[in-house]
Amino acid sequence: MDEGVVELGRERGRQRRQEIGALYMSLRTLLPLGFIKVICGTVHKGRDKQREKKRKKKDQ
Repeated sequence: MDEGVVELGRERGRQRRQEIGALYMSLRTLLPLGFIKVICGTVHKGRDKQREKKRKKKDQ
């Protein structure tokens, strides 16, 4: 694989992460902190349930 292509992919990923971080920071200025904590908690619970399902399915 060409190193230039790999570097371009890394650069795009870095740029995307920076944009997401900036969007998250602007969201935090618009919403109360308690509301954001509830959203994050809900997202983490959903993620944990999906991981648990995958792990149980893999164990069977």
